[in-house]
Amino acid sequence: NAPSGEGIAYVVNEEKKRGVPIMRLFREGRALGTALLWVVNFMNLLNLYFLSNWLPTVVRDLGYSNSNAIHAGAMVQVGGTLGAFALGWFVHKLGFVPVLTSCFLLGALSIAAIGQPSLGIVLLFTVVFVAGWCVPGAQAAINALAAIYYPTDLRATGIGSGLGIGRIGAITGPLVAGE
Repeated sequence: NAPSGEGIAYVVNEEKKRGVPIMRLFREGRALGTALLWVVNFMNLLNLYFLSNWLPTVVRDLGYSNSNAIHAGAMVQVGGTLGAFALGWFVHKLGFVPVLTSCFLLGALSIAAIGQPSLGIVLLFTVVFVAGWCVPGAQAAINALAAIYYPTDLRATGIGSGLGIGRIGAITGPLVAGE
């Protein structure tokens, strides 16, 4: 165990780097990783905001009541909340790549299943819960992945820029769905 108590300080000695931090995200072998994190953030937040904004309409258009449609929309957030906690445990045990890959595949399948007219209400809510687990739930893991990918002096810039690109997806998702 590391010592703790009054007067104990932990310091990471890093040299101060010069230059524009956003440009440094693409240097020292980080260009591909940064681009992939931006794509993952873009697509995940596109899906999240698409689900959040359009799921009640889709469910209502499948013939369910307004009440069921609203509850289905809430189920995305319930799945996302529980998924964020559980995925942290899975990432710790199995690693980011297998967990996020599995999560995104399962999320894609569950989102594809949402619009199937033959789903009963229980199965629909289950599929929506899984979509929530896999889309908003995975966002916490994406942020954690970015936090360990970048060195300390680029961490805030790396996470923030990924989320900024993700917000473009968040705007795009509902607009594309509306069209």
